[in-house]
Amino acid sequence: MKSLNCFVPKRLLNTKNELTEKDSEIQKLQTQLNGLQEKLLEADKKLAENALAEEQLKAAKQTEEELRAALNQQKTFLSTEEERSKCEEVSSLVSQLATAEG
Repeated sequence: MKSLNCFVPKRLLNTKNELTEKDSEIQKLQTQLNGLQEKLLEADKKLAENALAEEQLKAAKQTEEELRAALNQQKTFLSTEEERSKCEEVSSLVSQLATAEG
C-alpha cells in the first residue's frame, strides 16, 4: 500500500505540472492570437482605406476626362468662332474695297 501512496502524489504532481505547462501554452497562444487579430484588423483597415482612395482616384480621373472634353469642346467652339469672325472681317473689308473702287 505504501508504494501506491507514494506513486499517487507523484502522479498528481506530474499532472499538475502538465496542466501548468498547458495553461502557459494556452496563454502564449492566446497572446499570439490577439496579436494576429490586431494585425488583421489593421490590414482590413488599410484595405478599406485603399479601396476608398482607389474610388476617389477613379472619380477624380473621370472628372478630369469630363473637364478635358469640355475644354476641347470650348477650344473647338472658339476656333470656329474666331474663323467665322475673320471671314466676316475679310468680307467686310472686301465689301468696303469694292465700294471704294466702284
